[in-house]
Amino acid sequence: MLIWLTGSGCSGLETIYLSSTPNGSIHSPGYPYRYDNYENCQWRLIAPFGNKVLLYFTVFEVEDDSECGYDSVELFNGFDNSSSLLSKSCGSGLPLPVYSSSRYIYIRFKSDSSVTQKGFVAHYRKLTDSSGAFFG
Repeated sequence: MLIWLTGSGCSGLETIYLSSTPNGSIHSPGYPYRYDNYENCQWRLIAPFGNKVLLYFTVFEVEDDSECGYDSVELFNGFDNSSSLLSKSCGSGLPLPVYSSSRYIYIRFKSDSSVTQKGFVAHYRKLTDSSGAFFG
């Protein structure tokens, strides 16, 4: 008998439209308590046409590994995980803020079969040319 193990905190891909929610936050499942093993959570942030996305962390405690090969948070500069990787983070240091180059940021959080931590809190904000952010 085959048993497929999954974490209990994710409900597939969650899409957040910044046209209706221009700023807000997301967090790992179970936060402020430990996330489960075998999590595979995904979020897609979509800003209105002509806008970009800022994402930054205020809490970050994910299993540490020099390669981030066990548990990690990956940020992609685009619609899905085939887009260019902006960052892959683990451990307890706050990742640097990221800005999208288009209207999308895709986030993937994965955990393995052991060692869980508190997780993360990430905040997002819709950016326009008048937001004061550099669009280089």
